[in-house]
Amino acid sequence: MLGSCGANLVDPRGKLIARSYDILGLYSTFVFQKPDPDAIPPAVTPDPDEVQERLWRQQAAADDLRRPQGEVMPIDPDQKGILGPGPADMRLN
Repeated sequence: MLGSCGANLVDPRGKLIARSYDILGLYSTFVFQKPDPDAIPPAVTPDPDEVQERLWRQQAAADDLRRPQGEVMPIDPDQKGILGPGPADMRLN
């Protein structure tokens, strides 16, 4: 395998020459290195769903600031329900 790489790594007998140890050592250092646990992980591309959710939350927060709280009408206990109060004899008291 190394014989096909050229005369830079092996001699005519197929043995590694001295400088090839340095080259292969450097190569193996970078290829087979273990990840550093203290290293900061690379920045990842944000998930489109997370971006949409963040924008939605920001918009909802801005809408809450725009809505005055005094517009809420108090509910009359007799007017509960979506269909109105209903007949008096059917009301639960």
